[in-house]
Amino acid sequence: DMSVSFSSLQLFHQKPLFSSLYWNQRATGLWRSANFVRSIAVKAGPKRVSLGKECREALQDGIDKLADAVSLTLGPRGMDKTVKELVKVLKKKSVPIRGRDDIKAVATISSGNDEFVVNLIAEAIEKIGPDGVITIESTFFLISISIESTSSFETSVIIEEGMKVEDISRQVLETLVENKMQGLLNVAVVKCPGFLEGKKALLQDIALMTGADFLSGDLGLMLECATSDQLGIAQKVTIISNSTTIVADPTTKAEILARILQIKKDLAETDNASLSRKLSERIAKLSGGVAVIKVGAHTEVELEDRKLRIEDAKIATFAAMAEGIVPGGGATYIHLSELIPIIKNSMEDLDEQSGAYIVAKVWYPPPSLSLSVSDFSFVFSQSEISVNLIMRCT
Repeated sequence: DMSVSFSSLQLFHQKPLFSSLYWNQRATGLWRSANFVRSIAVKAGPKRVSLGKECREALQDGIDKLADAVSLTLGPRGMDKTVKELVKVLKKKSVPIRGRDDIKAVATISSGNDEFVVNLIAEAIEKIGPDGVITIESTFFLISISIESTSSFETSVIIEEGMKVEDISRQVLETLVENKMQGLLNVAVVKCPGFLEGKKALLQDIALMTGADFLSGDLGLMLECATSDQLGIAQKVTIISNSTTIVADPTTKAEILARILQIKKDLAETDNASLSRKLSERIAKLSGGVAVIKVGAHTEVELEDRKLRIEDAKIATFAAMAEGIVPGGGATYIHLSELIPIIKNSMEDLDEQSGAYIVAKVWYPPPSLSLSVSDFSFVFSQSEISVNLIMRCT
């Protein structure tokens, strides 16, 4: 999503500066750019973003506009409007990927034309489906890479965007951590996502797939009265900083399938868009498979290289399945660049137009860079397009 690259320029939220402080502002802005680029990468998550020359140009132009007393509110707002309009068009032009061949095409680019990794990713997705989960594990005892795909009765629940754990004191949490460190009790506290009924439904799904009792005051089941018989079981639980994966025990297969059918029935009967989205998410969490790719190599350097190639191909492929693909090599930038002057002219405020100008100025480097290895005449023509774009937005 290209809106990540331009819509959150935190640099504009500093205190107002005057032209006499231009050089001080410039030095401060450039010093902060490294942390800013890192924050963009974190926000982008599995999406790919361009963070090279374009980011530097955006920062520099933002500093220049601040020195010229451009409004700290309207300048970024103009950038935001421009990028949002471009992203809308981009989403309309994106093409969904269909079938194994499209998946292999995306994985080929991301893995550096590693055919073995390409076939591996395609095989994994074919087995687990688009709603599944792929995890990567390393081992020094394997020289090849293999897939452990979940069978039909195994499933997973992914917990995302957790909120604060309720009604757990610091003393209790410290006791649990101490028991874990001493090996007395293998326990972990996981944050529960969602709000109100959404959170309750997710906890009920987890209770069903693990065979546990759902403890709730509404049902007369309180935590202080819980016994070991009310606990659930799972084949495997993987907890990281922002997600939890539960691989269900085979004994809960029938209950899970029944719950999925019930949720699908509720989905067919509802007309509420928000509720439909939540029900669809629950179905995806319950029906997704899990594939474990075990990566091995002779040396640690080779191992890390293989893992990075597979991870990159996995992330790019899932992102492509979710949002589609567009022509590469800077071609999409060229087509969208024609819309920037139109968007700019639709803005009434001059400071907002300055934001559109910044987007226009940083829009052309990707095509010019990607075509720099081509013949000179074609690069020259592309440069003319870039110059004309800036002149039309000035």
